[in-house]
Amino acid sequence: KRPKKMFKNLKSLKKTTRLISQCKKNYGLRLGDKVPNFQQESSLGKIDFYNYLGDSWGILFSHPKDFTPVCTTELGRTAKLKPEFDKRNVKVLALSVDSVKEHSGWIKDIEETQVCKVNFPILADEDKS
Repeated sequence: KRPKKMFKNLKSLKKTTRLISQCKKNYGLRLGDKVPNFQQESSLGKIDFYNYLGDSWGILFSHPKDFTPVCTTELGRTAKLKPEFDKRNVKVLALSVDSVKEHSGWIKDIEETQVCKVNFPILADEDKS
């Protein structure tokens, strides 16, 4: 009985290994992975991700579109929390599919409606690359 049971566990192990491998392929980046460097236009000019972060931790918020109510409140709250992020050596960036020009209008809206100063770059990703 023992050899059959060991063989069954080995089959199960192989199946589990295949599933984990598939998950890694399907999900791209995972916690603990090093994010590839990139350069992107932003509300503060061209950003080189690694240069921007320096030796800091980073948080990258992704938003589907400028002027959406939830995204506006999230970015407003994030701006208000900047001193807390600074204490923890964390830099924030946001990403939206709209242009830098559209971001300028959105930033004004965020600052007005959320009573804050947007103090981090919002990346423009018009071509979604």
